[in-house]
Amino acid sequence: DGIRLLQKNHVDNKPFMVMEFASYVHLAMGARPYRGTTFIDYGINITKDSHPAEEKYIGNAPYILQAKISMSPVTLETLKACYGEYISRHYKVLDESERWVLLERLPQGG
Repeated sequence: DGIRLLQKNHVDNKPFMVMEFASYVHLAMGARPYRGTTFIDYGINITKDSHPAEEKYIGNAPYILQAKISMSPVTLETLKACYGEYISRHYKVLDESERWVLLERLPQGG
């Protein structure tokens, strides 16, 4: 579902990051994450009180593939709580599927 969404929008060969518990999309595509990590889990490497700064975790990623349904709902909710405001200022919805939202960075960083 996520890979099809990236391919449909011609993002599969461009840098993107995945906001989800594990970035299996990158692994399935043989791609490297733009930034962040391929694994993020509440209580292990993120909490609402302890998390990387927006610039470090997201940076200037041209695209974000954000899960709607997560393998770890508490992790996804924490990601949204920590980075949702930053994302709403700097990104717009490009497309979505049943399980994913594809976000595109606004021109000039939003």
